[in-house]
Amino acid sequence: MAKAKTLGRRVSQIGQVIAVAASAILASCVPTVTYRSLPSSFESAQRALTAEHALTHPQTVASRTRNPDTAPLSFCTSDGLLVEIPKPQVTENGICGQRVHLLPTAVSATVDPERCWSYAEISSIGQPKDATTIGYYAVRGYLRCPNG
Repeated sequence: MAKAKTLGRRVSQIGQVIAVAASAILASCVPTVTYRSLPSSFESAQRALTAEHALTHPQTVASRTRNPDTAPLSFCTSDGLLVEIPKPQVTENGICGQRVHLLPTAVSATVDPERCWSYAEISSIGQPKDATTIGYYAVRGYLRCPNG
């Protein structure tokens, strides 16, 4: 009988350890950056870039230290596709730069040739905000677009 109680306690303790480990893993996957959509305009693009430069979470600070010119700009096209440009040029007529494709299965990102998107081709622009989370690793969130 005593062996059964001891075994039951060990199983209970193992269950608790698994629950804590799962919580830690899930907490590390919580984005430390959240996005809200802004309407498509020159002013929105400028505001989004300003917010990007003001981010303080560790992953952004580290990438800014390595490459100070990088301030990604994310937007959704009228077709609902997500576009992320690491070094955008914001003009009165639109946003220019090289789109980066970040695929989870790819070893590295692919980069399209440079082009410009007019504000008419853009449905919304993502303004990043630091989110308050408790986690172990900084994970960057992404702007949500209908066709991602």
